[in-house]
Amino acid sequence: MTPHRIGFLYWPGTKALTLSLAEEALRVAQRVHPEVVYELVFLQAEPLAAGDWRLPGEPWGGHLEGLDKLFLLADAPPAQVSAGLAAALKQQVRSGCVIGGLSAGVYPLAQLGLLDGYRAAVHW
Repeated sequence: MTPHRIGFLYWPGTKALTLSLAEEALRVAQRVHPEVVYELVFLQAEPLAAGDWRLPGEPWGGHLEGLDKLFLLADAPPAQVSAGLAAALKQQVRSGCVIGGLSAGVYPLAQLGLLDGYRAAVHW
């Protein structure tokens, strides 16, 4: 069976709890539907500063191809999204990747117009 490749793209300052809750939801789904296999990919949206908490993953590296779903995570709204990352996210949407935002990860989706025409709930 081909695994569903699910990416978690997070910004500096994202807490381990935010990422672990998202990952735990997939662990529960795996228990309920053991026939479905998930492959998780963890990516940093921006370089981390010295002393930042190190979550799993590598810098996104200019490409996001090969993902079935992508979740953007942030605990504070990112001030901006780099032009390269913006183009890569828009390409993912055009290629059929399902993209969502968790916590303040919804803000980059709105900034890039990827929520236009959709109803969305935004965390306080």
